[in-house]
Amino acid sequence: MDFFIDVPTGSSDLNIGLAGIGLAGIGDADIHVRRDGQPSFFNYDFRSNNNNSSEQVIVSPATSPPLTAMRWYISIYAFQDASWTLTATITPPPVNYTPLVSGSLVTRTEANGKWADFYTEVPVGTTQLDVILSGTGDGDPYVRRGAKPDNVSWDFRPSIVGSAEVVIVSGSSTPPVAADRWYISVKSDSVAVVNYTLTASINPTPGATATPTATPTPTPVPDADLDGLPDACEVASPAATGASNVLLADSDGDGLLDGEEQVAVDCTSTIPPKKTTDPRKYDTDGDGYSDGLEFCVLSSDPLLASSPNKSDSANADADADADGLPNGIDPDSANRDTDGDGYLDGYERTAGTDPTSASSHPALGDLNGSGCVWNSDIIRLKQQVAGANPTSIILQNMDVTLDGRFTNSDVIRLKQFVGNCRKLP
Repeated sequence: MDFFIDVPTGSSDLNIGLAGIGLAGIGDADIHVRRDGQPSFFNYDFRSNNNNSSEQVIVSPATSPPLTAMRWYISIYAFQDASWTLTATITPPPVNYTPLVSGSLVTRTEANGKWADFYTEVPVGTTQLDVILSGTGDGDPYVRRGAKPDNVSWDFRPSIVGSAEVVIVSGSSTPPVAADRWYISVKSDSVAVVNYTLTASINPTPGATATPTATPTPTPVPDADLDGLPDACEVASPAATGASNVLLADSDGDGLLDGEEQVAVDCTSTIPPKKTTDPRKYDTDGDGYSDGLEFCVLSSDPLLASSPNKSDSANADADADADGLPNGIDPDSANRDTDGDGYLDGYERTAGTDPTSASSHPALGDLNGSGCVWNSDIIRLKQQVAGANPTSIILQNMDVTLDGRFTNSDVIRLKQFVGNCRKLP
C-alpha cells in the first residue's frame, strides 16, 4: 500500500512506525521510504526488514539522504499476510515563544507577513483575559487556548484594518477563559513594517491579596461597517438626516472610507482623515472627479473645483482630461477612459495594461472600480466573506488568491496592496 506525508521546513525528524496486531506482529510487512517519488521493492531511500510487522524508520537531518522539507513517500510491502497499523510522526520546528507577564507591555517591529509568538499562563480563578494590540501598520492578533494559533486554527481573532485591536476572553466567550497556557501570535499584514505594543492582562491579578485597582481597558467603539466612523456619528437613513450611512463603509462610493473623510458634525474618526472632504458627497468640490480619484490617483485637490486643470490641452506635460497621463503620451487627451473599459488611461498604464483595448484592463483587488485598491475594498471583501453581500462591488475581482472561493485568504492577500494603483501580481 502507498502513502505520503509533507514535511515542513525546519523539522527535526520523521518517525515512521509499523505495529502489527499482537506482541510481535502478525505476518511480515516492511516499510519502504523515498523522498522524490513512490518507492518500490528495489528503489528506496530507507527500508526496515524485521521478520515481523513491528518496524520503524527514522529520518533526520543526519541521515543519508537527510530529512528535507518536501513530500516523502511511504510504501508497505507484505511478505506474508499481515495485519498492521502505520503511523508517521513529524517533530516540528521549534517555536520561540515570548512569555507575557500580566499587565506588562511588549513592543515589536515586524516586516510584512512575519509572525511573532507569545504566551501567557492563566491561573485558576481568572474571570477575564484581555489581549490589547496598539501601534502603526496592520497587525492582527490570533489567540488560542493550549496550542499555537495560525491562519486556520484560532479561538479569537479581530482582524480589522490597523493595529488597534482588542480580544476579551471571559466566562461567556467560546471557548470560555480557563486555567491553561494561552498562546498569542501576531501577524503583520501591512505593506510597510508594523510597529506595535502588545499586552495581556489577567483579571483578577494573579497573587493579589486585596481588591486590585481596575486597569482601564480600551472599549471598542461600535462601528458596524468598519469605516473608522463610530456608529453614533452615522445613521441608517442619510437622506433623511444628512448623515453618512452606518451600514456602508463608503457611503458616497468615492473610494474613501467615511472615516477617512472629515464629516462636518461633532464627531471624531478613529482613523486619520485624509482630507476635509464630505463622506456624503461623491465629489465634494463638484469638478466631476470623485474625492478618492483626486486624492489617491490624480494628486489634485478634492476641495478645489479648478484642480485638476482640464483646459490646457496644448501643453504636452499637462493632463487635460485628468486621467493620470500627460497629453504627450495620452492616446486621447480628451477622454479619460479611451477604451471605455471603466479604468482610467493613467491607471491602466501604471498597471501595465493597454488603455486603448477594452479587453485589456486591471482586475484583481479593485472591487468598486475606483481605479485603486482602497481600504473600502478590504471592507467590501470582508463583508462578502461574512455573507453580507454588499452592493456596488465587482464580484469577479474578489478572488485575489485565484482559488475559486471568497475566503479570509483573499482578505489577507488584498491587505498587502492597499493604496496601490496597479494590478495585483
